[in-house]
Amino acid sequence: MIDLDRLIACALGGDDDEVEQHVLACSDCAARFAAFVRLGPALAALVRAGAGGFPATRTLVDRLEAEHLISRRYALAPGSVVACTVGAADIFSLSVFEVPGAGAVPVDLYRGQVHFPDVPVDAGHVYMVTPSAIIRTLPSGRIPFRIASAGRTLAEYTLDHTALHSPP
Repeated sequence: MIDLDRLIACALGGDDDEVEQHVLACSDCAARFAAFVRLGPALAALVRAGAGGFPATRTLVDRLEAEHLISRRYALAPGSVVACTVGAADIFSLSVFEVPGAGAVPVDLYRGQVHFPDVPVDAGHVYMVTPSAIIRTLPSGRIPFRIASAGRTLAEYTLDHTALHSPP
């Protein structure tokens, strides 16, 4: 299996002979490579968004799911605590937050102290995509989220993360 960041960079036009040779011999990586090429500009924006994850539109989530790039999906209702983890081969994890009484008005999403302003609400939900490579680096623990509108908290959520442990 080739490093995901190298695979994405090559699919977006980078020059990497080793990746190109590997893709020719590995059907799993070839399928991922083809998906990254098809996603093109949307994937480039996703990569530029940074390592910590980013809010996404339903349209982008649909495209990522159609390409089988969402490995894990977590649905969070207000006040919920949801167990989560990632596997060694996971690509992206999706957290779907149910937003009470927000309609289609943008809200602010907070992950701990990180603030994502003006996040779109689609049919009462906010979507957060996180690269699984980043999640794999996290220790076990609770990750708090909060959604607010006009300075007023609408709901709080918690992901109860269990770290991925390599076998001895």
